[in-house]
Amino acid sequence: MRRRSYPDHLTRDLHRAVAQATWLAGLTSIDSGRHALGQVYYAQALHLAHQSGDRVYAANILAEMSRTTMDVANASGNVAANGRHAVALARSAVHVAGERATPGFKAWLHAMEARALAMVGDRHAVDEAVLRARRSFDGADGNEPEWFGFYGEADFLADVGQCLRDVGRPRHGLAMLERAAAALPEHRVTARLKTQIHIAAAHLAMGDIRTAGEVVAGVLDATQVISSNRIVDRVRSLRRHAHGAGPGRAAREFDERVAAFLASNRA
Repeated sequence: MRRRSYPDHLTRDLHRAVAQATWLAGLTSIDSGRHALGQVYYAQALHLAHQSGDRVYAANILAEMSRTTMDVANASGNVAANGRHAVALARSAVHVAGERATPGFKAWLHAMEARALAMVGDRHAVDEAVLRARRSFDGADGNEPEWFGFYGEADFLADVGQCLRDVGRPRHGLAMLERAAAALPEHRVTARLKTQIHIAAAHLAMGDIRTAGEVVAGVLDATQVISSNRIVDRVRSLRRHAHGAGPGRAAREFDERVAAFLASNRA
């Protein structure tokens, strides 16, 4: 293919198709715990998307890179440096998409920006980004790119709920996360699992480790062994946040249950 020449429109289409395939390879690598390889694929996909002239898809890759950076920060506990990098990537995504972004996609970009800002504790900037996300989402008409058709009200609520939880408003965040969980259809098993984990984290943020433990127990009993390294990392992050809860029985039971789950999912 590299040795042949094609009409410009076909060259752009080929670059776009390979960009999407490369992005999927990156996502699969990260979901299996190979973060460095995944970032290499994302960088290649970003280059291909730019070559295709598809700035919206390039913005999608940048936003996914921001989300991956947030996942790494949560898993490692190194929030400060990774949080600033996540903010820069999310804002680059917003800039690259510009006015080409559809309302629903623009809402997701601003939601990723808000989540990254919440990691660095910028409450005012979070509020502004959430407001932009809400306005864009309210203007969505369903005419989104084919590769973005999954994003709906439940996904938006979950993203905003995480922002509020992480920026020091866990009660409001919990309310939105519970609405998201109720709205997710049964077949979206992974999304439902992630949302329940975020709900448990909100209870932890409110100091309610007993309820957090009950939520986690239901999630872990239902899943046992899972293939997503990112979900395992989220559970590992829950355990780290729970360590400050003290030596009580609820904290001990929480830690024992999560430790057993992590042991059964060790790579």
